[in-house]
Amino acid sequence: MNQLRVVKTMGVVLFSALFLFAGSSFAQKSTDQPQAEQLCQEASTLLFIQGNYDLAFQKYQQVKSIYVGKPADTNLVDACIGLGIIQQTRSNFKQAIKNYKESIACQQKISPQKDSSNFYPYTLIAENFIHLNYYDSAYTYYKNAENLLAKYPKPPQALRFYNGMGNLYYLLGNYAQSTNYYEKVLKNLNPDGKSFHELNEYEAYRYVMYSNNIATAYRKLGLYQPALQKIKGLIRYSILPNLLYQNIALTYLQSNQLDSAKTYLAKIKITQATKDASLDAIGEQIDLYNNWGNVYYKSQNSAKALAYFNKAQQMSLANYGDKNDGLTVALVGKGQVYELLKNYPLALQYYQSALQTLHFTFNNSDIYSNPSDFTRTVSFPLLFEVLKNKAGSLRKYYSKTQKIRNLEASLQTYDLAFQLADRIRKGYDSDEAKLFFNRSVAPTYEEAIATAFQLFKQTQQARYLQTAFVLAEQSKAALLAENLRDLKIKKIPGISQKLLQKEAGLKRNNAALQVKLAEDTVSTARKEMYLDRIRENEMELAKVVKDFEKNQQYYQLKYDSEPVKVSQIQEKLDNQTTFLEYFVGQNHLYAFVITQRGFRAQQLGSTAAFRKNWRVLYKAFYQPEPGFHASESLAAHQLYQQLLAPVADLFTSKHRLLIIPDKELSYLPFEALISDAKTIRYLIQDNSISYAYSGKLLPTSSEYTTNTHEISVLAMAPFGTRNNSSSVVLRTELLTPLPESADEVRKVGNQVFVGAEATKERLLDLANKYDILHLATHAKTNNQNPLQSYIAFYQGDSLRNYRLFVPEIYNLDLSKLKLAVLSACETGSGKLEQGEGIISLARAFTYAGCPSIITTLWKAEDKASAYITTQLHAYLKAGKPKDEALRLAKLDYLKKQTNSRLQSPIYWANFIFIGDEAPIYPSNYAKFAWILAGILIGTFIFWWLYKRAIGPKLLLRKVNRAHPLSTLRRKAIS
Repeated sequence: MNQLRVVKTMGVVLFSALFLFAGSSFAQKSTDQPQAEQLCQEASTLLFIQGNYDLAFQKYQQVKSIYVGKPADTNLVDACIGLGIIQQTRSNFKQAIKNYKESIACQQKISPQKDSSNFYPYTLIAENFIHLNYYDSAYTYYKNAENLLAKYPKPPQALRFYNGMGNLYYLLGNYAQSTNYYEKVLKNLNPDGKSFHELNEYEAYRYVMYSNNIATAYRKLGLYQPALQKIKGLIRYSILPNLLYQNIALTYLQSNQLDSAKTYLAKIKITQATKDASLDAIGEQIDLYNNWGNVYYKSQNSAKALAYFNKAQQMSLANYGDKNDGLTVALVGKGQVYELLKNYPLALQYYQSALQTLHFTFNNSDIYSNPSDFTRTVSFPLLFEVLKNKAGSLRKYYSKTQKIRNLEASLQTYDLAFQLADRIRKGYDSDEAKLFFNRSVAPTYEEAIATAFQLFKQTQQARYLQTAFVLAEQSKAALLAENLRDLKIKKIPGISQKLLQKEAGLKRNNAALQVKLAEDTVSTARKEMYLDRIRENEMELAKVVKDFEKNQQYYQLKYDSEPVKVSQIQEKLDNQTTFLEYFVGQNHLYAFVITQRGFRAQQLGSTAAFRKNWRVLYKAFYQPEPGFHASESLAAHQLYQQLLAPVADLFTSKHRLLIIPDKELSYLPFEALISDAKTIRYLIQDNSISYAYSGKLLPTSSEYTTNTHEISVLAMAPFGTRNNSSSVVLRTELLTPLPESADEVRKVGNQVFVGAEATKERLLDLANKYDILHLATHAKTNNQNPLQSYIAFYQGDSLRNYRLFVPEIYNLDLSKLKLAVLSACETGSGKLEQGEGIISLARAFTYAGCPSIITTLWKAEDKASAYITTQLHAYLKAGKPKDEALRLAKLDYLKKQTNSRLQSPIYWANFIFIGDEAPIYPSNYAKFAWILAGILIGTFIFWWLYKRAIGPKLLLRKVNRAHPLSTLRRKAIS
């Protein structure tokens, strides 16, 4: 249920309280216009105390008439502000803006140096632009106000400014950032931490309003329990009960607890809105109708749902016109009801009408038309939802009519929705906001891909399969790709170095604060202090993002990126590589196979059948028992049959498999799948396997570099001390000694640090000065909060500062590294994010610029890890590609084991390779070729020099033998 109208009116609800302070921000009144001053005082009383807008308006107009053709003073400024307030309460937002701008112009004429007086009108102008849905203009005026806030801290209307910024971010769908501003409002409202009962009536009212704003943002973030806890804690104060009950009901509604939603909707007591009712009272009633409509829609009570949506529709049109979000919600609700009734033509008409209510220049009622641009839109997030619903309804309409036109229109509408989603995500200024948005968008990709496959089936046009691949690509690692691309485009000429330094400083500071939050010994008070600082930094980072976007070239590069196509992938492949990308939908699996000259898109089968086998292997790997049992081998073979056998003809003649996994497949090492159940032949025995987060992150050929210098390896083993234990040692979070790790790093590194020398500080100092980084240590993955995952270093006497956390890795510059070997537990595992993949330590290294990572998916056994990684480096030094070097190291491990239990994939399949597989060292063949070339070049140079030095003498001897010198002389004389 959308609450845009509620958010927009949050400021309006507070006019009667806040405007009592309006005159305090201005200079002292002029004394040479007593009539004007008297009129201003009377108008102020009428407006702010008696609520008599009409009479107040007349008196402010009389003040303005006094100054026609005369110099302005502060009475005229106050009159313009007062007129603006009245126009704003009447929803005459354009006229209100005109009045506020007039007040600023008057103030400039009176005392240009006293710009602090402009803070309040700037804030009010921004509010009115929000009501007009001019969000960029609103941000501009909030920015003007913020600049004054920096010069003159704590103006009387600062809380209104912070709440307004929170509302703006809420309307843009950036709920995480809106929460930061709402929290700041509360901190400024009650800086002394007084109890609620110590607040005065005005402060208590605002405390409830602003707290409800925070709960609203929590609800939109899917944090239902924190939202309910906060709102229910406010009810006992009996302030704004209807608003709180609406919010509780919405929270239950969005979490599909329909009975609870009904209970709280029933508590709302709203008097039937009359002709003279305020717009806020009317708005509350519209929301109530829409909420009841949605409850009955989800309860599949179509008749009651339609009755309530009809009431909301009629009241919205009568009071707010045909361009407002309350009307949109009602129309979408009716569309959903008719879709439930399988009346798709009528459902589509309502969705089309909803599109018209959201867009100020789009008024086409044809269901096969869509807006051509996203400008002048009431709400981007709501527009995405309408487009998504319309596309789905068109697809269902096709199933009824079998008309290709409906299916084509569905795919076109999905495409438009994803274009909008891409723009929305790029406009967000924090990873948290982008991740949340990805979660809400991700399920729609399956519907779009299924539509593309349907179109191919009906038309046999290959372009639809290519479209399906583009959609699968768009659904993956968008945030990671944007961050990596952002690092590149910030290197363009004209980007402020000062701005880059400010951004880097804020990110480092936030990383340090995140580390402090992760410490177990932090008190509640300190945690709250750290959170406050993080919020402040996030708000500052948002401003930096906007400043970057002032560079037109940067802005264009950021927002004009194109999705990767099949032909672009083919350009990056050699004739021995098969690119294999998966998409795991709720119902079906899809595979996209690309070779240098071929492409195939294929639906593989049901997701349910795949997940059954996947769960068996997942338990075997991540909750291991000794050995690899028959049921697990069977699951590994069946997964091969489900995932690879249908496309095996495209890769059996190729050596390398480049796999882009999706969702649960990200936890699966494909090398452990069994192609031959009789001989237990693993895929790794036939193919070299590498992974990537998405096709858009594959390096281009221009990114491959030839290494002409000696390769340097930094190797660290913080726990490489010996003990007498003969039991199996895992590289877990227990920080136990890892006896094999010391020998491991000494064999592979030319700069080695073991035990007390392997500190976090040393790593931070040296990480970007080497070609290869090898860490043989412990690691801890936090699936609930990925930012608290870490790699452990030497602990010493202190319990602090030995853990390298994910936020710290994000802020490293690892662009010089060619490979990071993370020989620790679960560095490739972590929380699975919809539309982004696993948020792991390995991903953090990619984020920091490292092009290639060898990482682990589950707990690493010390001896097996040491052997495999030692062999890995030997093959790397022989000039093997990185993925092939890892493959050969694993095969060596398998050959070496005489105990069948130790041959289990549990011991070796956890190591996987992600990234650019190009060799780091020259190959032996290349070395031989260079030596041979050197010999040949040397021989040629020697021959050439010899000929130059000896040749003329030999020629002279030949001439003398043929023509003696005396004869030549005689001929010359004659």
